[in-house]
Amino acid sequence: MSRQQTALAVKLSALMNNETISSNGISPASLVNYVNRVLNLGLDVHYRQVTVAMQEDGGRIKAAGKMGHVDFLNWVQKKLQEGWQIYSC
Repeated sequence: MSRQQTALAVKLSALMNNETISSNGISPASLVNYVNRVLNLGLDVHYRQVTVAMQEDGGRIKAAGKMGHVDFLNWVQKKLQEGWQIYSC
């Protein structure tokens, strides 16, 4: 089992201990959306741009790229609307 699958299994296990989820009540696709997704951001903020590295749900660290401050705020807003919990340093 990969690290991402293990993290999801732990989260699903925690949910199942608190709530009864029947196989008829929630589809697998909606169950993935039901679990909070965590997005960790590493930020390098400069005068003209923000360089972003991201880690989705404990997976591999990826470069999100360089973007202007306004573009970065729009990108973060989009991620929040997608249901991500965002942490940064």
